[in-house]
Amino acid sequence: MMGRRMRHEILYGTRLVRCFADRPGTIDAVFRRSVARHPDWKAMVAGDHVETYASLDDAVGRVAANLAAAGLRPGDRIALLLG
Repeated sequence: MMGRRMRHEILYGTRLVRCFADRPGTIDAVFRRSVARHPDWKAMVAGDHVETYASLDDAVGRVAANLAAAGLRPGDRIALLLG
């Protein structure tokens, strides 16, 4: 793409991959960018239920606060089992 800076990253072991230099480095960074840019856009739709980026960010914050209150700290690993 013209005008966009590119960089190379080593992914999947030793594979050299060309990517955009300004792309977010984590899923959280992608999410935070979307919340900041488009808080009222639809983030998730399940039937009639719609979550905007702002409402989803609020829910993520509540879950994070509950995990912290339970003693989890950054870097701890958790598992999620869904039926």
